[in-house]
Amino acid sequence: MRPKIIKSTAFSKKLLNYLLFLGINTYFVTNTLAQDTTQSHPMYDFVMSKTHAVEDPDKQVGTFDPDNAPSLPIGLVKKIGETKYIICIDSAYFLTDGAYFSAYMALEFPGGNKKIAFAAKDIKFNPEGIIGSEQSKLMLVSEHFIELGEHTKLRLPDDGRNYVSWSCNGFESVNLAGEFIFSKEILIPVGDTSQNVTASFDINVQDLQNVMTTVDFSPFTVKGLSDFEFTVTEATVDMSDYENPNVTLPQCYQETYPDDIKLWRGFHLKYLEVQLPEKMSAHDDPTEIYAQNMFIDEAGVTGTFGANNVLSVGEGDANGWGFSIDNINVGLTVNELTSGGMAGEIKVPIMNNNALDYSALISKNEITGKPDYLFSASPDQPMNIGGLFSKLTIDQSSTLSMTVKNDLFNPTLVLNGDWSLTNPNANFEGLDFQNVTLVTEFPYVTNGQFSLVPTPTDSSSADSTNTQNDPEQSTAKMAKFPISINALQLGVNNGDIGIQANVGLSLGDTAKTDITVSSGFSIFARTETVNNKPSLVFDRFNIQTIEIDLNTNAFGLKGLINFMDDHPIYGDGFEGGIDLTIPKVLGDKNPIVMYTVFGKVNGYKYWAVDVTAPMPLPTAIKGYADGVRVGTSVVLTQISGGLSWHMDNTRSVQTIMDKVKSPVTYENAFSPDYIPDNTKSIGFSAGVGFRYQPVGTESEVSEKLLNGEVIFQIEFNSNGGLSNVLLAGNAYGFAKKSEILSSQAKKYAKGTIAVGYDCDNKIFDLQMTADAQFEGALTASIWSQLYISPSLWYFNFGKPSARCYANALNFATLDAYFMVGQNLEPMPPPPPQVSSVLGGLGNGRDNNAIVNGTGFATGASLMVAVGGGYKKVFNKWHAYADAYFGAGFDLTMVKYASGTHCSGMTEPIGANLWYMQGQLYAYGGMSAGAAKLELDSNDNIQYDQYGNPIILNNFTVISASMAMLLQGQFPNPSYVYGGINLQANIFNIFNLNVTMDFDYGTTCQIIN
Repeated sequence: MRPKIIKSTAFSKKLLNYLLFLGINTYFVTNTLAQDTTQSHPMYDFVMSKTHAVEDPDKQVGTFDPDNAPSLPIGLVKKIGETKYIICIDSAYFLTDGAYFSAYMALEFPGGNKKIAFAAKDIKFNPEGIIGSEQSKLMLVSEHFIELGEHTKLRLPDDGRNYVSWSCNGFESVNLAGEFIFSKEILIPVGDTSQNVTASFDINVQDLQNVMTTVDFSPFTVKGLSDFEFTVTEATVDMSDYENPNVTLPQCYQETYPDDIKLWRGFHLKYLEVQLPEKMSAHDDPTEIYAQNMFIDEAGVTGTFGANNVLSVGEGDANGWGFSIDNINVGLTVNELTSGGMAGEIKVPIMNNNALDYSALISKNEITGKPDYLFSASPDQPMNIGGLFSKLTIDQSSTLSMTVKNDLFNPTLVLNGDWSLTNPNANFEGLDFQNVTLVTEFPYVTNGQFSLVPTPTDSSSADSTNTQNDPEQSTAKMAKFPISINALQLGVNNGDIGIQANVGLSLGDTAKTDITVSSGFSIFARTETVNNKPSLVFDRFNIQTIEIDLNTNAFGLKGLINFMDDHPIYGDGFEGGIDLTIPKVLGDKNPIVMYTVFGKVNGYKYWAVDVTAPMPLPTAIKGYADGVRVGTSVVLTQISGGLSWHMDNTRSVQTIMDKVKSPVTYENAFSPDYIPDNTKSIGFSAGVGFRYQPVGTESEVSEKLLNGEVIFQIEFNSNGGLSNVLLAGNAYGFAKKSEILSSQAKKYAKGTIAVGYDCDNKIFDLQMTADAQFEGALTASIWSQLYISPSLWYFNFGKPSARCYANALNFATLDAYFMVGQNLEPMPPPPPQVSSVLGGLGNGRDNNAIVNGTGFATGASLMVAVGGGYKKVFNKWHAYADAYFGAGFDLTMVKYASGTHCSGMTEPIGANLWYMQGQLYAYGGMSAGAAKLELDSNDNIQYDQYGNPIILNNFTVISASMAMLLQGQFPNPSYVYGGINLQANIFNIFNLNVTMDFDYGTTCQIIN
């Protein structure tokens, strides 16, 4: 082909235009081709405009012959398959050494969102054709980033490796070299996570619609399966519409392309190495398995991988528990973990290294991006636990769970099954256990529940019974006696793992005497490290409690002995309680209750004995009921007493006032009343129960008039001097004591008084309470205390936080308090009906300053309320009307310690340090209207959780309230505040809310 000499009169203009373009093109190529994107690239836009201009068939030719070419530009077309490849030839010009022209091409990459632009300038031609193959290549005009989908893009650098080869016959091939870049939404790089996973390639192809070539992947993990690292050793990219890799594609792709599977585009990973996470690896060496035929497309990763005999038991380490991986398999479908599992054995050191078969399901954790493992244990034979003389038979319901700690599995084994004990001192079997929890770290055993299982003597008999709970028939033994098992417990005590049990022993001839004895015992095993593994070693066998229940025709005996071993308070020793009933002497429900404790702690011995007994019944022969008469009006119903040595009887005044004790039985005799104390020597207590019963009065009637008890207690110190004295008593009237304590009495009066003197600390404490209730007509409560010590004294008749009060007919409530001395409670704020609408004076006290101050405080209030109910008027509508009124005052006057002053002032407070605070208040209100209430099917009003009727709608006729407040501090400085608030609402139309207040003077924030 020879060059054509263009004779058009427009040739000179075209030549000038081309020279202009050549300068512009040179500038842009020099300054902008290195940009990282084709977006808004002038040269890219120029190529697009040129190639668009030759899309017109009238400007297209099959071969390029300058002698016969139409006016430039022209499109040199070559069709391959269904695709046209068009090269735009433009801007021919002539120089002294020959003719030159420029060429451009835009190729559409399969699946891409934009075309690839190529260009070449100064292409020289002569009659033989294009001169210089390298010079004629159409080079990529800039670095291209092509979006192939939401998660994949193609990067083609402008480094000379991307070009189009052509001739006068048109397009011949395109050489593409670059990398596919994957979004972190599907693939995560190994190592530097700031980068992206890439797959690089270099290919020369004649048809862009039929691209298939090998690619080199960088190592990656799959999002949602980040524990597994993939290294691809052989992979292919399929961008072809005509063929697929020579492998069967997964079913999900078959379903996506039901008409033509060849349209699938993506990556075929033929061979891979999968590195397992550290928790599945042998010691410090990562474990690798091999996989093949996995796929990546725009939706994600699809395929399976797995292996057999991955780890032996000695290689796997689950935080100290050895485990194996006999097999593992993981299946992915478009980045979703759709199948996964592993199986093997795990050894539990604390169970003598017995091995359990396990299996695990592997699932995706959407939050952490790492897999979750759901384990289950499958033991197939009993396990012997030598440290506890035990044999365990594990049920299939046992569970094995794994958490991940420091990149290692951290197992927790929860066992269910059957337990048997073969200790020389105890032997029994057939005990069911549940939720026995084993962990890898101290204390190794954290939980456990046991229950009894029937063990019939003849399993083939339909009438077989639970002999485990029948001492006569049971084969279970403790100290060679037949036993029944009442309770079992697994626990941890000071680092020792123990099994505790409560059993019943058969000690007597049940045909003659009913004797039941129960005992508690413990087996403890300590944890020792053997070959760097925890192991249980038998430690000790303890008997903790013995309980006896003996019934004969003459008497009954119930008791309990508790053995203490290295107790934190009582050291070594025992305590016991017993109830002795003598029906013919004391009655069926009047036991003698005895309590005793003996022991040694911190190098000294201690003991205490306490007895409570009813008065004997032979006095009934003389004509009156149980008890011993004293005079003509009082009958003693019980006596009590106690002796102690080196023990502190802690029944203080406050203890007695905090709770009125119910009748003592052996079950509650174990109380913290007696505490070892070597500063005490002998202690003595005595008490009586009494009933007011004039001669000739029945005991049932007289007990409701007045009954109670009195106790006297005295202790001496180790020097022989008096340590403390206590006198206390309870009195009950209008009802029996038992009725009052069980809240069954509707009419009663009760009171408690306790007075004590602590000689060691010189503290005198007197407290008194009185309560009364008369079937809703009157309810009253009074509390008072006198306290004197070397550093503090006060007398309280009620106080702001515990006022004395009386309520009459649920109509009017009067409360009051009076305090004198030191450590006075602060003056209370006004009631909420006042404080919610008016401001006023704050507390203003420094509580630390007032501890050493002396003064008095008093206050009282009256509250009257009427109405408050609902009366049905129509359907669910109920009318209501109520009113209330209240008034009261509070006054506090204190002499503060020297140096007390107001904040911001230096001169002493008040008059000679006496300072007064006070307040007067009144409030009232009324409301009337109709409310629509929620009713049940029987028209009963429904209430919310606070006891208020549930109101569906409300119509207010009138609602009004008022509040008044006057507060003051004086003298030096003095301050007065007064205020009044009025509110009203009529028919929900007229609303009034007015507040008027004033203040005068300077407030004082008291500082010590």
